[in-house]
Amino acid sequence: MTHKKYKSVSGFALRNFIGNAAITASNTGDGGVIKHADIPGLLQEGIFIAGTNFKILYANKPFGNICGAGRKKIIGKKLTVLFGGALSERKSNFLNELVSTGRSRMEISSNVKDKVRHARIDCRLYEKGPAGRPLIFGVCIDTTQLKSAIELLDKRNGLLSLFNDVIKYTGRSTDLRDGILYAIGKVCHYTQWEIGHCYLASNGNLSSTGIWNSDIKKKYEWFRHYSENEPYITQVGMPNRCFRSAKTIVKDLSKIGNEFPFERYGKIKKYGLKSGAWIPMKANNKVEGVIEFFSGSKISPNDETMGVINNICLEIGSMKERIESYETIKSTEKLAALGRFSAGIAHEIRNPLANISALSQLLLKKEDAAEKKQHLSHIIENTIIANKIITDLLNFVSAGGIRVKKADVKKFLSGIIEKTTPRFIERNIRIRCNIEPDLPHLYIDETKLENAIMNFISNSIDAMPAGGNITVEAIKRKKEKFVTIYISDNGSGISAENLNKIFEPFFTTKSEGTGLGMGLALGVIKSHEGTLSVKSKPNAGTSIEIKLPLRKAKPYE
Repeated sequence: MTHKKYKSVSGFALRNFIGNAAITASNTGDGGVIKHADIPGLLQEGIFIAGTNFKILYANKPFGNICGAGRKKIIGKKLTVLFGGALSERKSNFLNELVSTGRSRMEISSNVKDKVRHARIDCRLYEKGPAGRPLIFGVCIDTTQLKSAIELLDKRNGLLSLFNDVIKYTGRSTDLRDGILYAIGKVCHYTQWEIGHCYLASNGNLSSTGIWNSDIKKKYEWFRHYSENEPYITQVGMPNRCFRSAKTIVKDLSKIGNEFPFERYGKIKKYGLKSGAWIPMKANNKVEGVIEFFSGSKISPNDETMGVINNICLEIGSMKERIESYETIKSTEKLAALGRFSAGIAHEIRNPLANISALSQLLLKKEDAAEKKQHLSHIIENTIIANKIITDLLNFVSAGGIRVKKADVKKFLSGIIEKTTPRFIERNIRIRCNIEPDLPHLYIDETKLENAIMNFISNSIDAMPAGGNITVEAIKRKKEKFVTIYISDNGSGISAENLNKIFEPFFTTKSEGTGLGMGLALGVIKSHEGTLSVKSKPNAGTSIEIKLPLRKAKPYE
């Protein structure tokens, strides 16, 4: 390929060079030197000219600066020995590309005066140079600062991504160990620390959580065991120092000697650990724990990196406080619920027992047989009421335990309707059934599920004292993996306020009843892995939707 015109490599330097340089054919040759006026000083790019043997014939001052040598020392040397020999292995390909295409470009990284330098070299081959010989014209641009800026940007983006990932995860985590493990693992992966371990504070002292980053190497397992089981480490060691001072500590472990008390130093030397860091976990100016990191390499995180890691540890401390507060609230709510439940039990049982006591006292005073009989009858009635309360209570607390067997849904529902028919007739209530004939069989506890459904039907009957309509439906839609049962009425309905309370223990709007029926029914449905929803409007009626999944498991008795 012959290039008749001198084209600039990057469109900025060689055109001026060709125009201004006084190059004569007599001054060029395989070992010659091109003599001419220097390229204008405004140019920052390195310019060089070489023969096809890669021997430098000309170089300007910027090119010498990039190579880390003066231009006089460069003249006569081969291009392939510059930049720490970074071009030598690629000489053949580089030259072949020049010969075949007339141009070539490469990125170079090299150590110049103990500093890493980056450069980009653009070359053009002119088969007929100013002296009639082929020459290589090149422009070299120092990209060290650009590379450094890109690397810094990448690091900052990495830090930002690290922080965002941890914040997202710990912000929604409800498990303290899981959140800490995730955060430690992320930090270790980013910083190349090989060991990450968490201590938590309790009663003013630290204790190991046994939480280590999951990628910990097997060779550190003994160190791990030692760290978890030697109590003095948290009493006088570096974790304790970090805990008491509430300050981050970063150490080059190779420089720790006898003058610096470090109880695990022997183990650290044995396992070749060279870097260590201890960071406090804070929440509301209180140290909640300490996270320590170790590495077998010398790691010196910059202030920016440590700032992000410190913020991550602050986030872990906040997560700990948040989860503990949530657990406290849950515990308080459970205690309050238990208190209300117990008060409800006491109230419900106290009433019939009080009646029994009063009637018994009257019975002792009465001599008339008829009056005695009447009082005994009332005692029996109140005994039955008390027994029903206890039965409902026992059913309520044991609703989760079911024993299922294969059941025909149509036959099962038809049996329930048949049992409640006398009450329908008594109350002048019309019942409409729409049960699909080909419903799949379900695995259910027939006794408990029957009681739950009969409770719903009974409530519908009670909501229509002067008669009305009740509809019972059972369907299975295509692609659905459950059977849906609907029970609806056009009775008095339930107010929005009471609708939110109907599943609470002992809540009832009836003059009679324990208020446990709906809660018991909900428990039964849930124990079948089903769902229950209730819709109602005052004076418009109530609709109940029950979804029971199709079980694949074998039935058991």
